[in-house]
Amino acid sequence: MAAQAKTQGPGLMAQIQAKAKAAANQAKAQAPGLMAQAKAAANKAQTQAKTMVNQAKLVANQAKTQGAALASQVSSKGANLAKNATNNATKNKNANANANANANANKNKNKNKNKNKNKNGGTRANYKGRAMAEKASANGQRMAENSQAQALEAIQMGRNMGKKSFRQALNMAQQAHNQALEKARMVAQSQGLQFGMEQSMDNMGRPLIQGPNGGMYVNTPGGGRNYRPNMGGGGGFF
Repeated sequence: MAAQAKTQGPGLMAQIQAKAKAAANQAKAQAPGLMAQAKAAANKAQTQAKTMVNQAKLVANQAKTQGAALASQVSSKGANLAKNATNNATKNKNANANANANANANKNKNKNKNKNKNKNGGTRANYKGRAMAEKASANGQRMAENSQAQALEAIQMGRNMGKKSFRQALNMAQQAHNQALEKARMVAQSQGLQFGMEQSMDNMGRPLIQGPNGGMYVNTPGGGRNYRPNMGGGGGFF
């Protein structure tokens, strides 16, 4: 019977080694797929971050363009008001000059007073129009600066989100790799094998297996377990 066990020992050992290798290969085959999924998630996050940055830039450009257009419109409106005020003053000046040409000395005196009054009124209207134009231009400039600041803030936010997504993807890939190795180890242990370490044997060439409570045993040919194996056999690697 001992001779029979000795004869069957290498065959059983080969079967156990084949099972361990198959479990390890299965875990290794699954690991690249998990890594590919993690990389795909990282690429997707980066693409989304780039899209957000481009959208923020587009909003900034639109706001800047609208601010410049608004400032131009307001400035043009103020200039037109000033021009109209000047034209009105000129018309009043000419009208007063024609009316006062046929007046007497007293009316000439009043003409001079009215002329000075109209001239001062036209000057005030001109100043008022320029002030309105300058104020509108300043408001448009402030709107453009605020829009640009908001766009820069959105760009920075997009960059931070991209970096965060990339770090999360790397963590997912590392976790997937660790889970694949842990699954291979659990499969090997569930079949009574040791994964990734030297396999010790007893004096009959049977592999020593560690039980759930830390004890060592060997499988016997009849399907039982020997918890007191005789040491002295060699070792090997799966």
